[in-house]
Amino acid sequence: AEIRPIGEVIKELFQNDLLRYLEEKPDEGEFQNEQVEAVVESMMGGFHLDEPKEMYVYSNHSKYCGAAVLLDERGLEEFSEEQGSFFIVPSSIHEVILIPERVIPVGGELKALLRDINTQMEDGTEYLSDRIYYYDRERKCVEVRA
Repeated sequence: AEIRPIGEVIKELFQNDLLRYLEEKPDEGEFQNEQVEAVVESMMGGFHLDEPKEMYVYSNHSKYCGAAVLLDERGLEEFSEEQGSFFIVPSSIHEVILIPERVIPVGGELKALLRDINTQMEDGTEYLSDRIYYYDRERKCVEVRA
């Protein structure tokens, strides 16, 4: 299991998409890795990856069926030791998003985020849940919030 700041994950997705596009379009010329990274950095301009991260993606290393990491009690507990209690937004069967409670003290905004995520899925095969979960640091347990 791995927990990564969401900005890093988005940057990686942009970079992988751009590399795939360039592989499919050989007439675009050859690009060096540094050039691809520069383009991605330009695309990521508004994300401010160097600032403190407030949303995290929790998945496995293969990023396939990674939402199963929620069964890793040790990983949840370790994250809570650093961040305190947190909300869990099940974004797909491949990952979940962790948001420290200090960032969003009320779960209502998260319900809208989850609704947006679920409506963007092209088919229902990666759908995980329409519920928001909460990890209580003191009780060391996950509960349904909304």
